[in-house]
Amino acid sequence: MKSALNHFFGLTDPQFGIVAGGSLHEIAHAVAAGGAFGEASLDNALIMKLSRVLLLAPVALIVGYWYQRRLVRESIEEHEQAPKKLPIPWFLGGFILTSILGTFLPLSAGLIDGLVQAAYIFLGMAMAALGISVNFKVIFKRGGAVFGAAVISSTCLLIFMIIMSKLFF
Repeated sequence: MKSALNHFFGLTDPQFGIVAGGSLHEIAHAVAAGGAFGEASLDNALIMKLSRVLLLAPVALIVGYWYQRRLVRESIEEHEQAPKKLPIPWFLGGFILTSILGTFLPLSAGLIDGLVQAAYIFLGMAMAALGISVNFKVIFKRGGAVFGAAVISSTCLLIFMIIMSKLFF
């Protein structure tokens, strides 16, 4: 399978790691895909995926600012009072803070393993809460357009990552 994929896309193992980390939407998927192609692929997949995650903070702030300005402009046109607060995704601040702490503080391997296990438990709880609130009637009613948009955007992202990995790596 490895040689077939590399032959089809013409990617080296490090390039495949870049593509996996840059195009897959979940870190576990990027780790699994990158790890299947060797250590160089895994390292590149992790670095690329974590870089994408780190860039969420500034992108989220820019999009929030743009959205807020659009709301203000629309409210002024409608002679209404504009909302005053910029929506900030605070979990991104926690991600950046824990990344900084994990990088610069001498934490023991046992403590890090315990924190990772706790993170898995909290993530599982969050996924369960999301699952409880799923309304399948709405998904089946409106799902076609959303599914199509997800396929198109994921395909564009994959193509972009293949091109960038070939150009720069």
